[in-house]
Amino acid sequence: MSKIEAGRLAKEGLATEPLRKALDVERIRIALAGAGDIMYDCIAATGEIDWGDGAERTFDIYNTALCRTRNEFLILVDEDGCREIERATEHARTTGEPAVCEYRIKTSVGTHAWIEDRASVIVDDIGNVVRTVGLIRFVTQRKEREGRLLHLATYDDLTGYLNRSRLQAHLSTVLETCWDNRSTGGFVIAGIDNLGALNQSFGFDVADQVIIEVGNRFQEILGDDDALGRVAGNKYGIIIGNCTSDALIGRVNTLRNAVRNTVIHTKAGPVSVTISMGVISIPYGCKNTKDAFAHAEESLSNAKGHGREKIYFYEPSTKTDSARRKKLVIADQIMSALNDDRVSLFYQPIISTKTGEPGFYECLIRITDESGGIIPAGHFIPVAEELGLIRTLDRMVVDMALETLREHPEIHLAINVSGLTATDPTWFEEVIDVIGVNRELASRLTVEITETVALQEIQDLSSFLTSLRALGCRIAIDDFGAGYTSYRNLQSLDVDLVKIDGSFVKGVTECEDSQFFVRALIDLAQKFKLETVAEWVETQEEVEFLESLGVEYLQGFHLGKPAPEPVWPPVPAT
Repeated sequence: MSKIEAGRLAKEGLATEPLRKALDVERIRIALAGAGDIMYDCIAATGEIDWGDGAERTFDIYNTALCRTRNEFLILVDEDGCREIERATEHARTTGEPAVCEYRIKTSVGTHAWIEDRASVIVDDIGNVVRTVGLIRFVTQRKEREGRLLHLATYDDLTGYLNRSRLQAHLSTVLETCWDNRSTGGFVIAGIDNLGALNQSFGFDVADQVIIEVGNRFQEILGDDDALGRVAGNKYGIIIGNCTSDALIGRVNTLRNAVRNTVIHTKAGPVSVTISMGVISIPYGCKNTKDAFAHAEESLSNAKGHGREKIYFYEPSTKTDSARRKKLVIADQIMSALNDDRVSLFYQPIISTKTGEPGFYECLIRITDESGGIIPAGHFIPVAEELGLIRTLDRMVVDMALETLREHPEIHLAINVSGLTATDPTWFEEVIDVIGVNRELASRLTVEITETVALQEIQDLSSFLTSLRALGCRIAIDDFGAGYTSYRNLQSLDVDLVKIDGSFVKGVTECEDSQFFVRALIDLAQKFKLETVAEWVETQEEVEFLESLGVEYLQGFHLGKPAPEPVWPPVPAT
C-alpha cells in the first residue's frame, strides 16, 4: 500500500489496527533519520546486527564500514570503548535500566569517530542477554568541542602547560600526599626578568616566543613527580616532588641555568633571558595551597628586589606574618566601612600668610570603625592601594568634596588623588565627566598629585591634568622636594601651586640644612610663578620664618587640625 493510499484510508477512518501500527513505525523511522540516530537490533546467539534505515549512508560519511556482526563491530572499537560497552551492558542486564555509553571506533582513513549508544537489553528467564535493541549516534563534533573546552579549562592557551587553577589543584593533591607519606618537595614561582622591555623592543610576538621557550626548557629537566604551569603573564609555577631540602637547592639552580646558559632564538634574533625565583619547601613551609602561592610570590618579590637572576627561599618570619595579619584586619575594616557607608572627609585649613584666614581646605579621607573610632588615612591607604580599592576611595572623595562645595559656596577645597588612580584612564574619564557636570564647582577645587608620581608618570598624567585645567580646576604638586624636581621637569608640569614636603618644614628653624633646602624650593617655585604651601607647620617660630621667605600658605596642627565639621568662614555679604 502506498503512503498516499494509507493517508487516504486514515482520513476516511478506514485504517485498520495493523495499518496504524505501520504508520507509527514509519513516523518513528522518519524521526530517527531526522535526528541522526541509527537503530540497530543485535541477536546475542548469532551476533548478527540488523541496522535501521540510513545506517550505510551515515557510516560511509564517517569513513567507517557497516559491520553485520557484533564481533566485526567490536574490532573497530578501541580497548577503553569495549570495556565501556561491557560495563553498560552488564549494568542494564542486572538492573533493567537502559545501557548508555560513549566510545570511539576506528575509521578507514586512520582517524577515530565517537559514538553515543543507548540500548535496551533483553534477557531470558535466567538473566542471559538474548537481544539488544538500541540507537547509536555519531557525536564526534560534540566530543571534540568538549575536548577543546576541557583543554582550555585545564591548560594555558599560549604555552600548553597547566593553567593557574589546575596547577593549584595539583599542588593541593601533592601537599596531601606529602603529609600522608611524610615526604617533602618544593614549590617555585619563576618570573622572567625584564619581559616588559622585550615587549617594547621587539613586540608581543617575540615576548610570547620567550615565554614558550622558557617553559619548554623547564619541562625538559622536570621529572615524573614534578609539574609545570603558567600562573601569570611572565611567571611559571613549578611543583618539585619527592625532593629533600638540600636537593631542592640544586634542582632550583638547574632550572635557572637551563634558561640563562644559552640564548633563545626568536624571529627578531637571539635573545638573552634570565629568571628570578621564589622558592618554598613543602609541605612544612605552608598550611595549604593559598599559603604556598602567597609565600612563593612574596619570595619572588624579594628576589627581584635584589636585582636580576636571584633566587630567594622563603623563611617563616613572625614579624612578616604579624604584618600580614594586620593587613588582613585593615582590609576587612575598609570593606566593612565601604559597605556600611562609614567613609567620611575631615577638612584641614590651609592658612593664607597675607590674611591669616583659611585660603582653602584640604580634604582628608577617614574611616570610622564599628566602635566609632576614627582610622586615619595613613593607616589604611597603603593597604587600599595593594588591594586595588584606592580607586573606589578616591572616587568617593571626589563625590563628597563636590557635595561639600555645593553646600558651602564660600569655600575652596583640595583633594588628593593617588598615583594608581591618576594614571588609570577609565577612572579619570569618569571623574572628568562628574566634574564636567558640576562645572560651576570646578574653579573652587584643587587636585593634588604627589611629586614622585608626577615625575614618573608625566605622559600618563598629562591628559588627566589638561582636562582638569580645561574645566577650571587648579593643580597642585604635593610633597614638593621629595622627588627632587628639576627645572625641566617642573617646566613640563602645568601646575598652579606646590606643597613643600613636611619633612623639610618640621624643625626648619633649628636645622640649617633644612633652611637651605626650603629656600631653594621656594626660589624654584617663584621662578615659575607658582604659589607655595608649607606643610607640617608646628610652631610660631616656623610660621614667622616661612612668612619671611615669602610662602603664600601654611598648613599644620599649629594652625588648625583636621575636623569633620570645621567652622566655615561666613558667606561674603553681597
